[in-house]
Amino acid sequence: DHLQMSPPLRRIASLTLASLAVCLLGDLVNRNFGGAHFSHDNVIEHSYLVDSIVFFFPGYLLFIVAAWLATRDRVSLTLRTGSLVIAATAGALSFAGLVLPGASPYVVAMTASYTLLISMVSATALWLLRGFGVALWPVALGALLATVADAIIGHFWLFGKGFYPAAAYINMIVYFLSQALLQQLPLQLSTVAVTPDGYGKA
Repeated sequence: DHLQMSPPLRRIASLTLASLAVCLLGDLVNRNFGGAHFSHDNVIEHSYLVDSIVFFFPGYLLFIVAAWLATRDRVSLTLRTGSLVIAATAGALSFAGLVLPGASPYVVAMTASYTLLISMVSATALWLLRGFGVALWPVALGALLATVADAIIGHFWLFGKGFYPAAAYINMIVYFLSQALLQQLPLQLSTVAVTPDGYGKA
């Protein structure tokens, strides 16, 4: 059958695409073409990575909004908000044990807020599986991998002692795989049986 995109699905697709586009700008910052090191303090050698949060934060926030819209009629508000709180709390605890003493207020503020957000991205995996079951497992996996990718950066690249080239390559693989899977959200929703949510086949 010819698939026709409903208005709700069109909004979700636009948000998902915008998420990818904004995150791509963050990728450019992370390439560090200018060769900057210790750019914000004398503690964090690769603190140029922090500047990419200007793009990754809104990029992943857009995906959270897309997942929220996709599941709002299928997953209870209590479960969605509760899972966000739990994920953010886990992120805060992780950050507390990760940040290095002496890091600049800018680095601490940016990385702390981003750690909370990227942890909350993993909560969307629960929403999608709860709302759509295994039909949305690729997107749910992408949400989890997005959190894993940034955990690798935080532990072995940004706040790690020294530099581990392998971590950079592993992060790149996990990150690009996660983005490829996240972009499946509107496509997977379009194959779901017709429901009052406005998704499905025309």
